[in-house]
Amino acid sequence: MKVERLSYTYPEGTNPALKEASCSIGRGEFVCLTGDTASGKTTLLLAILRQLPQGGARGSVSITPPLSGEVPACLLSQGTAAPVGRATVAQQVAKALDRRLPWESQQGRVAEALKAVGLEMAAEREVHRLSAGEQQRLRLASLLANRPEVLLLDEPLARLDEEGKQLLLAALARIKELGQTVLIAEHDHRPFEALADRYLQLENGKLAEGEPPGPVHYRPKAFLMPYSAVHYGTRSVLDIRELCVSNATGVVLRDLSLRLNRGQRVHLYGATGSGKSTLLRSIAGVQPAVNGTIRVAGTIGPTAANLDGRVGVVYQHPEQSFVGRTVREEVAFGLRRIGQTPEEVEKNSSEALAFCGILHLAERPPEALSAGEQHLVALASALAPRPLLLLLDDPFSGLDFTQRLRLLAALARLPIRYEATVLIATQDRLPDQRWPDRILLLHDGKLEERSS
Repeated sequence: MKVERLSYTYPEGTNPALKEASCSIGRGEFVCLTGDTASGKTTLLLAILRQLPQGGARGSVSITPPLSGEVPACLLSQGTAAPVGRATVAQQVAKALDRRLPWESQQGRVAEALKAVGLEMAAEREVHRLSAGEQQRLRLASLLANRPEVLLLDEPLARLDEEGKQLLLAALARIKELGQTVLIAEHDHRPFEALADRYLQLENGKLAEGEPPGPVHYRPKAFLMPYSAVHYGTRSVLDIRELCVSNATGVVLRDLSLRLNRGQRVHLYGATGSGKSTLLRSIAGVQPAVNGTIRVAGTIGPTAANLDGRVGVVYQHPEQSFVGRTVREEVAFGLRRIGQTPEEVEKNSSEALAFCGILHLAERPPEALSAGEQHLVALASALAPRPLLLLLDDPFSGLDFTQRLRLLAALARLPIRYEATVLIATQDRLPDQRWPDRILLLHDGKLEERSS
Protein backbone atom coordinates (compact mmCIF):
# COMPACT_ATOMS: atom_id res chain seq x y z
CA MET A 1 0.00 0.00 0.00
CA LYS A 2 1.22 3.48 -0.83
CA VAL A 3 -0.05 6.81 0.47
CA GLU A 4 1.46 9.71 -1.46
CA ARG A 5 1.28 13.35 -0.37
CA LEU A 6 -2.25 12.98 0.97
CA SER A 7 -3.90 16.13 2.28
CA TYR A 8 -7.50 16.47 3.38
CA THR A 9 -9.73 19.17 4.86
CA TYR A 10 -13.22 18.35 6.11
CA PRO A 11 -16.20 20.25 4.72
CA GLU A 12 -16.76 23.40 6.79
CA GLY A 13 -13.28 22.90 8.24
CA THR A 14 -10.53 25.48 8.11
CA ASN A 15 -7.48 23.46 9.14
CA PRO A 16 -6.42 20.35 7.19
CA ALA A 17 -6.82 17.04 9.05
CA LEU A 18 -4.02 15.51 6.93
CA LYS A 19 -1.03 17.44 5.58
CA GLU A 20 1.06 15.93 2.78
CA ALA A 21 0.96 12.48 4.43
CA SER A 22 3.07 9.80 2.74
CA CYS A 23 3.96 6.22 3.69
CA SER A 24 4.26 2.72 2.26
CA ILE A 25 3.46 -0.64 3.85
CA GLY A 26 4.83 -3.94 2.56
CA ARG A 27 2.92 -7.19 2.30
CA GLY A 28 2.70 -8.96 5.67
CA GLU A 29 3.84 -5.99 7.74
CA PHE A 30 2.21 -5.11 11.07
CA VAL A 31 2.42 -1.32 11.37
CA CYS A 32 1.29 0.67 14.38
CA LEU A 33 0.02 4.20 13.66
CA THR A 34 0.32 6.32 16.80
CA GLY A 35 -0.76 9.82 17.69
CA ASP A 36 -2.82 11.72 20.22
CA THR A 37 -6.59 12.02 20.06
CA ALA A 38 -7.61 14.18 17.04
CA SER A 39 -4.17 13.88 15.41
CA GLY A 40 -5.74 12.46 12.21
CA LYS A 41 -5.47 8.66 12.69
CA THR A 42 -9.11 7.87 11.92
CA THR A 43 -9.07 10.32 9.00
CA LEU A 44 -6.12 8.48 7.43
CA LEU A 45 -7.86 5.10 7.76
CA LEU A 46 -11.03 6.47 6.17
CA ALA A 47 -8.95 8.01 3.38
CA ILE A 48 -7.43 4.60 2.62
CA LEU A 49 -10.98 3.21 2.34
CA ARG A 50 -12.11 6.24 0.28
CA GLN A 51 -14.90 6.83 2.82
CA LEU A 52 -14.19 10.43 3.79
CA PRO A 53 -16.90 13.06 3.36
CA GLN A 54 -16.45 15.07 0.20
CA GLY A 55 -13.92 17.77 0.96
CA GLY A 56 -10.63 19.25 -0.08
CA ALA A 57 -8.55 16.14 -0.83
CA ARG A 58 -5.21 15.99 -2.65
CA GLY A 59 -2.76 13.14 -3.13
CA SER A 60 -3.36 9.43 -3.68
CA VAL A 61 -3.76 6.02 -2.03
CA SER A 62 -2.97 2.82 -3.91
CA ILE A 63 -3.24 -0.82 -2.82
CA THR A 64 -1.89 -3.82 -4.73
CA PRO A 65 -4.85 -5.20 -6.70
CA PRO A 66 -6.29 -8.14 -4.74
CA LEU A 67 -7.00 -11.58 -6.15
CA SER A 68 -10.48 -12.45 -7.39
CA GLY A 69 -12.99 -12.66 -4.55
CA GLU A 70 -10.87 -10.60 -2.17
CA VAL A 71 -11.09 -6.93 -1.18
CA PRO A 72 -8.40 -4.20 -1.06
CA ALA A 73 -8.97 -3.10 2.55
CA CYS A 74 -11.36 -3.59 5.48
CA LEU A 75 -11.75 -1.44 8.58
CA LEU A 76 -12.64 -2.47 12.13
CA SER A 77 -13.84 0.91 13.38
CA GLN A 78 -14.16 2.15 16.94
CA GLY A 79 -17.90 2.65 16.80
CA THR A 80 -18.97 -0.69 15.30
CA ALA A 81 -22.37 -1.71 16.68
CA ALA A 82 -22.74 -4.99 18.54
CA PRO A 83 -24.29 -7.86 16.55
CA VAL A 84 -27.97 -8.42 17.31
CA GLY A 85 -30.53 -11.14 16.63
CA ARG A 86 -30.54 -14.90 16.91
CA ALA A 87 -27.94 -15.63 14.23
CA THR A 88 -25.11 -17.95 15.16
CA VAL A 89 -21.48 -16.90 15.09
CA ALA A 90 -20.88 -18.79 11.82
CA GLN A 91 -23.98 -17.26 10.22
CA GLN A 92 -22.88 -13.76 11.25
CA VAL A 93 -19.50 -14.19 9.53
CA ALA A 94 -21.16 -15.65 6.44
CA LYS A 95 -23.32 -12.51 6.13
CA ALA A 96 -20.19 -10.50 5.32
CA LEU A 97 -19.30 -12.67 2.32
CA ASP A 98 -20.12 -12.15 -1.33
CA ARG A 99 -23.09 -14.43 -2.04
CA ARG A 100 -21.69 -15.10 -5.51
CA LEU A 101 -18.94 -17.23 -3.97
CA PRO A 102 -19.58 -20.99 -4.19
CA TRP A 103 -21.14 -22.48 -1.04
CA GLU A 104 -18.08 -24.58 -0.31
CA SER A 105 -15.83 -21.52 -0.55
CA GLN A 106 -18.09 -19.57 1.81
CA GLN A 107 -17.99 -22.34 4.43
CA GLY A 108 -14.24 -22.66 4.10
CA ARG A 109 -13.71 -18.94 4.60
CA VAL A 110 -15.99 -18.85 7.64
CA ALA A 111 -14.10 -21.73 9.27
CA GLU A 112 -10.75 -20.16 8.38
CA ALA A 113 -11.69 -16.75 9.82
CA LEU A 114 -13.13 -18.16 13.06
CA LYS A 115 -10.00 -20.22 13.64
CA ALA A 116 -7.82 -17.16 13.10
CA VAL A 117 -9.58 -15.27 15.92
CA GLY A 118 -9.99 -18.26 18.25
CA LEU A 119 -13.77 -18.62 17.90
CA GLU A 120 -13.92 -21.94 16.03
CA MET A 121 -15.46 -23.68 19.07
CA ALA A 122 -18.18 -21.00 19.29
CA ALA A 123 -19.41 -21.33 15.69
CA GLU A 124 -22.93 -22.44 16.71
CA ARG A 125 -23.41 -20.01 19.61
CA GLU A 126 -25.92 -17.17 19.17
CA VAL A 127 -24.18 -13.81 18.78
CA HIS A 128 -26.24 -12.06 21.47
CA ARG A 129 -24.75 -14.44 24.05
CA LEU A 130 -21.17 -13.39 23.34
CA SER A 131 -19.14 -11.20 25.67
CA ALA A 132 -17.89 -7.80 24.47
CA GLY A 133 -14.47 -9.30 23.76
CA GLU A 134 -15.95 -12.21 21.80
CA GLN A 135 -18.11 -9.80 19.79
CA GLN A 136 -15.02 -7.79 18.87
CA ARG A 137 -13.26 -10.93 17.65
CA LEU A 138 -16.41 -11.87 15.72
CA ARG A 139 -16.30 -8.50 13.91
CA LEU A 140 -12.67 -9.16 13.12
CA ALA A 141 -13.52 -12.61 11.73
CA SER A 142 -16.20 -11.07 9.50
CA LEU A 143 -13.54 -8.83 7.95
CA LEU A 144 -10.95 -11.59 7.60
CA ALA A 145 -13.41 -13.81 5.76
CA ASN A 146 -13.20 -11.36 2.83
CA ARG A 147 -9.40 -11.83 2.75
CA PRO A 148 -8.50 -8.13 2.66
CA GLU A 149 -5.15 -7.11 1.24
CA VAL A 150 -4.82 -4.63 4.12
CA LEU A 151 -6.60 -4.97 7.48
CA LEU A 152 -7.22 -1.60 9.16
CA LEU A 153 -7.92 -1.48 12.91
CA ASP A 154 -8.99 1.70 14.73
CA GLU A 155 -8.26 1.31 18.47
CA PRO A 156 -9.63 -2.26 18.66
CA LEU A 157 -8.97 -2.65 22.40
CA ALA A 158 -11.25 0.21 23.39
CA ARG A 159 -14.21 -0.79 25.61
CA LEU A 160 -12.75 -4.25 26.35
CA ASP A 161 -11.91 -5.56 29.82
CA GLU A 162 -8.47 -7.05 30.50
CA GLU A 163 -9.44 -10.61 29.53
CA GLY A 164 -11.03 -9.42 26.29
CA LYS A 165 -7.92 -7.38 25.45
CA GLN A 166 -5.58 -10.35 25.96
CA LEU A 167 -7.70 -12.68 23.81
CA LEU A 168 -7.90 -10.10 21.01
CA LEU A 169 -4.13 -9.58 21.14
CA ALA A 170 -3.65 -13.35 20.85
CA ALA A 171 -5.93 -13.36 17.80
CA LEU A 172 -3.90 -10.53 16.22
CA ALA A 173 -0.70 -12.53 16.83
CA ARG A 174 -2.19 -15.48 14.90
CA ILE A 175 -3.31 -13.14 12.11
CA LYS A 176 0.22 -11.77 11.82
CA GLU A 177 1.65 -15.31 11.62
CA LEU A 178 -0.72 -15.97 8.69
CA GLY A 179 0.94 -13.12 6.76
CA GLN A 180 -1.89 -10.61 6.93
CA THR A 181 -0.94 -6.96 6.31
CA VAL A 182 -2.15 -4.87 9.25
CA LEU A 183 -2.28 -1.12 9.92
CA ILE A 184 -3.49 -0.40 13.45
CA ALA A 185 -4.27 3.09 14.75
CA GLU A 186 -3.79 3.38 18.49
CA HIS A 187 -2.73 6.20 20.81
CA ASP A 188 -1.50 3.63 23.37
CA HIS A 189 1.04 1.50 21.51
CA ARG A 190 2.17 -0.55 24.53
CA PRO A 191 -0.12 -3.58 24.08
CA PHE A 192 1.18 -4.00 20.50
CA GLU A 193 4.92 -3.74 21.15
CA ALA A 194 5.45 -7.49 20.60
CA LEU A 195 3.53 -7.37 17.29
CA ALA A 196 4.57 -4.12 15.61
CA ASP A 197 7.26 -4.29 12.94
CA ARG A 198 7.52 -0.52 12.85
CA TYR A 199 5.72 2.67 13.81
CA LEU A 200 4.22 5.63 12.02
CA GLN A 201 3.35 8.77 13.95
CA LEU A 202 0.73 11.40 13.20
CA GLU A 203 0.93 14.81 14.80
CA ASN A 204 -1.42 17.59 13.74
CA GLY A 205 -2.06 15.85 10.43
CA LYS A 206 1.63 15.28 9.58
CA LEU A 207 2.83 11.70 9.15
CA ALA A 208 6.36 10.51 9.88
CA GLU A 209 8.26 7.27 10.45
CA GLY A 210 9.16 7.02 14.11
CA GLU A 211 10.12 5.09 17.19
CA PRO A 212 7.50 4.00 19.73
CA PRO A 213 6.41 6.99 21.82
CA GLY A 214 7.90 7.37 25.27
CA PRO A 215 5.85 7.06 28.46
CA VAL A 216 3.57 9.85 29.59
CA HIS A 217 4.85 11.41 32.81
CA TYR A 218 2.04 12.57 35.03
CA ARG A 219 2.44 14.74 38.08
CA PRO A 220 -0.84 14.78 40.04
CA LYS A 221 -2.43 18.10 40.83
CA ALA A 222 -1.42 19.35 44.24
CA PHE A 223 -5.02 19.93 45.33
CA LEU A 224 -8.40 18.45 44.49
CA MET A 225 -11.30 19.80 46.55
CA PRO A 226 -12.95 16.93 48.45
CA TYR A 227 -16.70 16.60 48.85
CA SER A 228 -18.06 18.80 51.61
CA ALA A 229 -21.55 18.43 53.07
CA VAL A 230 -21.08 21.90 54.54
CA HIS A 231 -20.69 23.37 51.04
CA TYR A 232 -23.24 21.28 49.12
CA GLY A 233 -25.70 20.41 51.89
CA THR A 234 -27.10 16.93 52.44
CA ARG A 235 -29.74 16.91 49.70
CA SER A 236 -29.83 13.67 47.75
CA VAL A 237 -29.86 13.83 43.97
CA LEU A 238 -30.31 10.06 43.67
CA ASP A 239 -32.00 7.59 46.02
CA ILE A 240 -32.35 3.96 44.91
CA ARG A 241 -34.02 1.37 47.14
CA GLU A 242 -34.07 -2.41 46.62
CA LEU A 243 -33.79 -2.12 42.84
CA CYS A 244 -34.12 -5.31 40.75
CA VAL A 245 -33.61 -5.26 36.98
CA SER A 246 -33.66 -8.17 34.53
CA ASN A 247 -32.92 -8.68 30.86
CA ALA A 248 -33.05 -11.59 28.41
CA THR A 249 -30.19 -13.37 30.17
CA GLY A 250 -31.68 -13.13 33.69
CA VAL A 251 -31.43 -10.90 36.75
CA VAL A 252 -28.77 -8.19 36.33
CA LEU A 253 -29.31 -6.05 39.46
CA ARG A 254 -30.71 -7.48 42.68
CA ASP A 255 -31.92 -5.58 45.78
CA LEU A 256 -29.58 -2.70 44.98
CA SER A 257 -29.71 0.46 47.10
CA LEU A 258 -27.72 3.66 46.61
CA ARG A 259 -27.90 7.29 47.73
CA LEU A 260 -25.85 10.07 46.13
CA ASN A 261 -25.75 13.65 47.37
CA ARG A 262 -25.41 16.88 45.42
CA GLY A 263 -21.82 17.61 44.42
CA GLN A 264 -20.33 14.14 44.91
CA ARG A 265 -17.80 12.63 42.50
CA VAL A 266 -18.42 8.88 42.26
CA HIS A 267 -16.52 6.10 40.48
CA LEU A 268 -18.49 2.92 39.73
CA TYR A 269 -16.42 0.03 38.44
CA GLY A 270 -16.88 -3.64 37.63
CA ALA A 271 -16.06 -6.23 34.98
CA THR A 272 -17.75 -6.38 31.58
CA GLY A 273 -21.28 -7.69 32.04
CA SER A 274 -21.49 -6.76 35.73
CA GLY A 275 -24.47 -4.44 35.11
CA LYS A 276 -22.91 -0.96 35.11
CA SER A 277 -24.62 0.15 31.90
CA THR A 278 -27.91 -1.38 33.06
CA LEU A 279 -27.75 0.62 36.29
CA LEU A 280 -27.08 3.88 34.44
CA ARG A 281 -29.93 3.21 31.98
CA SER A 282 -32.28 2.51 34.89
CA ILE A 283 -31.35 5.80 36.58
CA ALA A 284 -31.91 7.64 33.28
CA GLY A 285 -35.36 6.05 32.93
CA VAL A 286 -34.47 4.02 29.84
CA GLN A 287 -34.38 0.52 31.43
CA PRO A 288 -37.51 -0.47 33.40
CA ALA A 289 -37.15 -2.04 36.85
CA VAL A 290 -38.79 -5.26 38.01
CA ASN A 291 -38.92 -4.13 41.66
CA GLY A 292 -37.70 -1.27 43.78
CA THR A 293 -37.86 2.51 43.52
CA ILE A 294 -35.66 5.21 42.00
CA ARG A 295 -35.91 8.87 42.96
CA VAL A 296 -33.66 11.02 40.82
CA ALA A 297 -33.52 14.82 40.81
CA GLY A 298 -36.81 14.93 42.74
CA THR A 299 -38.67 12.57 40.39
CA ILE A 300 -39.87 9.12 41.45
CA GLY A 301 -39.94 6.58 38.62
CA PRO A 302 -37.82 8.49 36.10
CA THR A 303 -38.45 8.20 32.38
CA ALA A 304 -36.59 9.70 29.46
CA ALA A 305 -39.48 12.16 29.04
CA ASN A 306 -39.92 13.47 32.59
CA LEU A 307 -36.34 14.39 33.55
CA ASP A 308 -36.19 17.61 31.44
CA GLY A 309 -32.40 17.85 31.25
CA ARG A 310 -31.90 17.31 34.99
CA VAL A 311 -29.98 14.08 34.24
CA GLY A 312 -27.28 13.99 31.57
CA VAL A 313 -26.06 10.68 30.16
CA VAL A 314 -23.11 9.76 27.95
CA TYR A 315 -23.40 6.16 26.77
CA GLN A 316 -20.64 3.83 25.54
CA HIS A 317 -21.54 4.29 21.86
CA PRO A 318 -22.69 7.91 21.54
CA GLU A 319 -22.22 7.89 17.77
CA GLN A 320 -25.28 5.63 17.42
CA SER A 321 -27.63 8.36 18.67
CA PHE A 322 -26.29 11.47 16.93
CA VAL A 323 -29.02 13.47 15.16
CA GLY A 324 -27.36 16.82 14.37
CA ARG A 325 -25.85 17.71 11.01
CA THR A 326 -23.03 19.51 12.80
CA VAL A 327 -21.52 19.32 16.27
CA ARG A 328 -23.21 22.59 17.22
CA GLU A 329 -26.61 21.30 16.09
CA GLU A 330 -26.04 18.08 18.04
CA VAL A 331 -25.35 19.95 21.28
CA ALA A 332 -28.25 22.35 20.69
CA PHE A 333 -30.76 19.56 19.99
CA GLY A 334 -31.42 18.67 23.64
CA LEU A 335 -31.71 22.33 24.62
CA ARG A 336 -34.39 22.94 22.02
CA ARG A 337 -36.23 19.80 23.12
CA ILE A 338 -36.60 21.11 26.69
CA GLY A 339 -37.92 24.46 25.41
CA GLN A 340 -35.00 26.86 25.77
CA THR A 341 -35.14 30.11 23.81
CA PRO A 342 -32.83 30.61 20.79
CA GLU A 343 -30.68 32.95 22.88
CA GLU A 344 -30.38 30.36 25.68
CA VAL A 345 -29.61 27.61 23.15
CA GLU A 346 -26.79 29.66 21.60
CA LYS A 347 -25.30 30.66 24.96
CA ASN A 348 -25.50 27.23 26.65
CA SER A 349 -24.35 25.20 23.64
CA SER A 350 -21.32 27.44 23.06
CA GLU A 351 -20.45 27.30 26.76
CA ALA A 352 -20.65 23.47 26.79
CA LEU A 353 -18.51 23.19 23.66
CA ALA A 354 -15.89 25.49 25.16
CA PHE A 355 -15.98 23.62 28.48
CA CYS A 356 -15.22 20.34 26.65
CA GLY A 357 -12.51 21.95 24.51
CA ILE A 358 -14.23 21.29 21.16
CA LEU A 359 -15.55 24.71 20.17
CA HIS A 360 -13.24 24.53 17.14
CA LEU A 361 -15.18 21.45 15.95
CA ALA A 362 -18.57 23.17 16.09
CA GLU A 363 -19.20 23.11 12.32
CA ARG A 364 -17.85 19.60 11.71
CA PRO A 365 -20.25 16.65 11.16
CA PRO A 366 -20.19 14.39 14.27
CA GLU A 367 -19.82 11.19 12.22
CA ALA A 368 -16.54 12.48 10.75
CA LEU A 369 -14.87 12.80 14.17
CA SER A 370 -12.69 10.30 15.98
CA ALA A 371 -14.26 8.19 18.76
CA GLY A 372 -12.59 10.35 21.41
CA GLU A 373 -13.94 13.53 19.85
CA GLN A 374 -17.40 11.95 19.55
CA HIS A 375 -17.35 11.21 23.29
CA LEU A 376 -16.56 14.87 23.94
CA VAL A 377 -19.47 15.92 21.70
CA ALA A 378 -21.79 13.63 23.66
CA LEU A 379 -20.44 15.06 26.91
CA ALA A 380 -21.08 18.62 25.71
CA SER A 381 -24.64 17.61 24.76
CA ALA A 382 -25.20 16.14 28.21
CA LEU A 383 -23.69 19.17 29.99
CA ALA A 384 -25.45 21.89 28.00
CA PRO A 385 -28.75 21.74 30.01
CA ARG A 386 -26.67 21.92 33.25
CA PRO A 387 -27.90 18.65 34.76
CA LEU A 388 -28.02 17.93 38.48
CA LEU A 389 -26.70 14.41 37.83
CA LEU A 390 -24.24 13.45 35.09
CA LEU A 391 -23.87 9.74 34.22
CA LEU A 392 -20.83 8.69 32.15
CA ASP A 393 -20.53 5.14 30.80
CA ASP A 394 -16.86 4.46 29.95
CA PRO A 395 -16.18 8.07 28.90
CA PHE A 396 -12.44 7.53 28.28
CA SER A 397 -12.81 5.32 25.21
CA GLY A 398 -10.81 6.75 22.32
CA LEU A 399 -9.01 9.34 24.47
CA ASP A 400 -5.25 9.34 24.97
CA PHE A 401 -3.86 9.47 28.51
CA THR A 402 -3.40 13.24 28.52
CA GLN A 403 -6.97 13.75 27.26
CA ARG A 404 -8.28 11.44 29.99
CA LEU A 405 -6.59 13.52 32.65
CA ARG A 406 -7.97 16.71 31.10
CA LEU A 407 -11.45 15.22 31.08
CA LEU A 408 -11.18 14.24 34.75
CA ALA A 409 -9.99 17.73 35.60
CA ALA A 410 -12.96 19.24 33.73
CA LEU A 411 -15.40 16.90 35.46
CA ALA A 412 -13.91 17.85 38.83
CA ARG A 413 -15.05 21.43 38.17
CA LEU A 414 -18.70 20.48 37.66
CA PRO A 415 -19.61 20.11 41.35
CA ILE A 416 -17.96 23.44 42.10
CA ARG A 417 -19.46 25.27 39.13
CA TYR A 418 -22.96 23.76 38.94
CA GLU A 419 -23.28 21.68 42.14
CA ALA A 420 -23.67 18.67 39.84
CA THR A 421 -23.12 15.08 40.94
CA VAL A 422 -20.86 13.09 38.60
CA LEU A 423 -21.00 9.29 38.34
CA ILE A 424 -18.35 7.65 36.12
CA ALA A 425 -18.71 3.93 35.27
CA THR A 426 -15.64 2.09 33.97
CA GLN A 427 -14.14 -1.38 33.97
CA ASP A 428 -10.64 -0.06 34.73
CA ARG A 429 -9.05 2.18 37.31
CA LEU A 430 -9.32 5.92 36.82
CA PRO A 431 -6.21 7.71 35.52
CA ASP A 432 -6.16 9.72 38.76
CA GLN A 433 -7.23 7.60 41.73
CA ARG A 434 -7.65 10.69 43.93
CA TRP A 435 -10.52 11.99 41.78
CA PRO A 436 -13.55 10.22 43.32
CA ASP A 437 -15.12 11.04 46.67
CA ARG A 438 -16.68 7.57 46.63
CA ILE A 439 -15.71 4.29 44.93
CA LEU A 440 -18.37 1.64 44.28
CA LEU A 441 -17.79 -1.91 43.06
CA LEU A 442 -20.62 -3.63 41.18
CA HIS A 443 -20.36 -7.41 41.35
CA ASP A 444 -22.98 -10.12 40.98
CA GLY A 445 -25.73 -7.51 40.77
CA LYS A 446 -24.86 -5.82 44.08
CA LEU A 447 -22.94 -2.72 45.13
CA GLU A 448 -20.05 -2.64 47.55
CA GLU A 449 -18.47 0.57 48.84
CA ARG A 450 -14.68 0.62 48.55
CA SER A 451 -12.11 2.89 50.13
CA SER A 452 -9.71 4.94 48.00
